[in-house]
Amino acid sequence: MLSDGTAVDCPTWLDIVEYNQLETNCSLCPQGLINFCATQNNDKCVQCIDGFTVNAAGDVCLKNACTAAQDTTAAGDCVNPLPNCAPGRSALTDSGDVVCSECKPGFKMAAGSCQALPDPEHCAQVEMSNPERTCNVCEEG
Repeated sequence: MLSDGTAVDCPTWLDIVEYNQLETNCSLCPQGLINFCATQNNDKCVQCIDGFTVNAAGDVCLKNACTAAQDTTAAGDCVNPLPNCAPGRSALTDSGDVVCSECKPGFKMAAGSCQALPDPEHCAQVEMSNPERTCNVCEEG
C-alpha cells in the first residue's frame, strides 16, 4: 500500500523470477496447487475439500457427485470422458467438447484419443505400466 492509502498489486517472487528470466533451482519452487485440494503435501493432495475425493495417485480431486461412468474436470464439472483417459484428466473446451490430457497406463495419446500400446512379443501376462505395457510372464519357448 502506498503512503496515500492506494492499494498496489505487488508481484510475487515467481512473477519477478519469470519477468527477469532468472535461473532457479526448481526443487525450491512452490508446487502447483491441485484444484479442490484442502491439504496438499508437495505435489500430492492429502485431503480434498468437502464434495471431492482424492484419487489413488494423489494428484487430482474427483467430484463425488459424478457417476461412476463420469470424470471430473479441473473446473469440477462432471463429464463423460474419452475412452481410456486417466481419471481427472478430462477437460471441456469452449465449444463443449471433452478432451483428454493424459491416458491411462498402457495407452498413448494419438490423434486426440487414447490408443492401446502394443503388447510385448511372446508375452503371456502383460502389466499396464505407464507409459508402456510390460511383460510379467513370457510365453513358453
